[in-house]
Amino acid sequence: MDRQESVMNGTKIKIITGIKDLFLLTLLTLAAPFVIAIDVLIIGFKGIPETSVTELMQECLLFISTVLFGTRALRMPKSRGFLVLVSGFFACLFIRELDAYFDKIHHGFWLWPALSIAVAAIIFALFYRKTIARPMADFIGTKSYYHLLFGLIILLVLSRVLGSGTLLWKPVMGEAYDYAFKSTLQEGLELFGYMLIAYGSFLFYRQSKCTENDEHAVTG
Repeated sequence: MDRQESVMNGTKIKIITGIKDLFLLTLLTLAAPFVIAIDVLIIGFKGIPETSVTELMQECLLFISTVLFGTRALRMPKSRGFLVLVSGFFACLFIRELDAYFDKIHHGFWLWPALSIAVAAIIFALFYRKTIARPMADFIGTKSYYHLLFGLIILLVLSRVLGSGTLLWKPVMGEAYDYAFKSTLQEGLELFGYMLIAYGSFLFYRQSKCTENDEHAVTG
């Protein structure tokens, strides 16, 4: 009877967790067009400029993802090489999102700090090369992994293809084509991708933190 109750409790927990995930992902999905609406309907931007709320949100989400993985790299020496590479990758994306500010120094100047971070992350990870492959394999297939994966696909693939003026919207809209439409659609998709990435980063941080606490409790 106790075993049956345990199975039932486990089933209920899975169902409740699934409902919570559905609710939260629905909120994240709605959050992207809500932020876009703030820029377009409330502030009155035509398109999404570099100083928009949308761009600011993208940068904040990337910064959070970078810090979450970087923090775990400090606390998880057995996974440090892999986590440094992930954190470095997000840091490069963060620098890329700040390109408008770096362009004030020189057009395309963002490339140099991004390359510096990438090289530094790779060199640092090489010192911990034995902590790259196994942690990466363990990460693949986790809930956090799928959120990051779909976030990156939306960011790097879908936003570029579906938000392409030359490929889609100029042929479809003809003379009615407006760059502001393309910009708004593309930036909205990018924001949604960043939201999934940040959520996946948070899930990894929380799960790895719980695992760390459990290990300390056992060894303590």
